Amino acid sequence: MKYSHKILTTAFILIVAVVSFFLIGDTVLSGIIRKKLEKGPVASIRITSKSVEASLWRGRIVLGEVELTDTSGLGQASIPKVEFGGFKLWRLLIHREIVLKSVEVLRPTIEMTMTNDSVSVDEDSAGEFSQAFRIRQVKFVDARINLLQKGAEKTDTIFLTRLDLDFWDLATSTPQEKYSYESLSFNRLRLVLQQGQYLLPGGLYAVDYDTLDFDSEKRLLKGAQINLRSRDGKYEIGRNRGVETDWFDIAVTRISFSEIRLDALLNDTAVVLSKAQIAGLNVKSFRDKRLPFPVKPDTKLLRGMLNNLPVALHVDSVLVNDGTISYAERVKDSTDEGEVVFSQVQGQLFCLSSIDRLIGRKTTMHVEARAMERGLLTADFVFPNKRFPNNYQVSGTLGEMDIEAFNPMLVQNASVRVETGNLKRLAFNFTYDDDRSAGDLLFEYDNLKVHILDKEDRTNKKVQSFFTNILVLQKENIRDDRSFREGTIAFERDKKKSLFNYWWKSLLSGIKSIAIL
Repeated sequence: MKYSHKILTTAFILIVAVVSFFLIGDTVLSGIIRKKLEKGPVASIRITSKSVEASLWRGRIVLGEVELTDTSGLGQASIPKVEFGGFKLWRLLIHREIVLKSVEVLRPTIEMTMTNDSVSVDEDSAGEFSQAFRIRQVKFVDARINLLQKGAEKTDTIFLTRLDLDFWDLATSTPQEKYSYESLSFNRLRLVLQQGQYLLPGGLYAVDYDTLDFDSEKRLLKGAQINLRSRDGKYEIGRNRGVETDWFDIAVTRISFSEIRLDALLNDTAVVLSKAQIAGLNVKSFRDKRLPFPVKPDTKLLRGMLNNLPVALHVDSVLVNDGTISYAERVKDSTDEGEVVFSQVQGQLFCLSSIDRLIGRKTTMHVEARAMERGLLTADFVFPNKRFPNNYQVSGTLGEMDIEAFNPMLVQNASVRVETGNLKRLAFNFTYDDDRSAGDLLFEYDNLKVHILDKEDRTNKKVQSFFTNILVLQKENIRDDRSFREGTIAFERDKKKSLFNYWWKSLLSGIKSIAIL
């Protein structure tokens, strides 16, 4: 009986001791955390919290109304609630390692301001953590991120977005985890960005989006309603710079990048993926050619462009569906801009790569579109790469259509209006390099008649039009006729101008060799 009484007494004392330990421990732990926060900045970050709740029994710590302030003035963050769950006290006491089941950061608002003389991160200490930790899951819920760039005259928003972020098995020990970056490792990343905007370097263009969703487990990035927009109007962008400047407005309804190699991005600074799909592409471009041409370096061809990217790149295939591309320009003495439009654009690009070991085939592209919403244009391109260093090559056809469909460009840019003209078939095949293009062109047409226009009022200059149609233009070029001509493509490249200019001027050289007597 006495023995049973002792056991009960001992058990009661142990229970009281354990309960007391946890009750007192909660108060002590809360006090320690408060003192740590009040002690001073960690590195340059000062942390304050209006409330601290700790429960050793539940392994839970909750910080309320947290404020983080960079003492050097670079940024600040406010967080309504941070919750640490599954805290393992014995791991901290015995192994000096912080082990948590979860960390949840609710609705943080983070603002950072960068200046031209911002303090750079010491490379020797970058990515190093003084305290080892392992966390099963880290969640940022409904975060607001605002990154500013402070210049001499104004402050620009570089990056603005809403964000949900999840890490699984985030730790400072790297060997067993799937992904690692410097001294951090993790098994899975899920990132969702919403209603964001990113200002591109140079400040002329910004990218905005409705949604970007990446999951490392699925190796998939999806996006919706992505736009590249100029911060200036299409005329203002050139006027502000004082020279010819490309203006773009690009919209994409949906994108999908599959089989993304996150490990290559983290460890090798390389973007590697299997397939990129782009749906609902709408490209508008414009150039005001009345302005002076800019002083600029030579335009590189595709291979040179890839080699100049800040990251290595490999994409097995790029597929474009349901696109529209328009190009307009305003030339001297014109009354308006001239425009050419390609609709119903479908395209496939294969083996776009600057990573030699991943190249398994030629880099090729196939495109189909309706020129001026009428004739079917098909074109095939071959681009050299490291393993297949062949020449650049372009071949294609343009199907039957009325030539006067091109008047929206010809009237303003060439002071020519086509009255009649039936295109039967245009076929071309040429190669090119950094200096020149050469090849063949077939241009079958009939009943061609044009008007030469006055540059000021765009009225018909009857005398010039008469002599042009009689003495300069070949009225028809039909294969069965004796006068049928085959064209020769030969063009010396202007290296300051775009690749599209190179292609067009090469085709135009072949057309002129047929249509001009």
